[in-house]
Amino acid sequence: MHSTLQKVSFDTSVANDPILLRLPRVCEITGLGRSTIYRMMAADLFPKQIQLGARAIGWRFAEILGWCEARPTSSLATSDAMAGVRGFRTQQSAAHSKPKRR
Repeated sequence: MHSTLQKVSFDTSVANDPILLRLPRVCEITGLGRSTIYRMMAADLFPKQIQLGARAIGWRFAEILGWCEARPTSSLATSDAMAGVRGFRTQQSAAHSKPKRR
């Protein structure tokens, strides 16, 4: 079975409109998982969500778009920025870690 990557596209001309995104769309646009988004928000490395209702949150499209455009293009730069985020391991640190005991 082959997996295919799909390019996520969105109209950047609407970035100034007050568009709110729910978590699945934020994950789709950024390529990040739910846990990573929340860890990065806690470390002030990702835009904060806003409360939409008693049990609903969302993110401003313009903030997510700005965050995506400001991301480093080098995987090394990304690793350096994420090094302080709890639970994030760079490829280098994973390669040098001791194997887990069984």
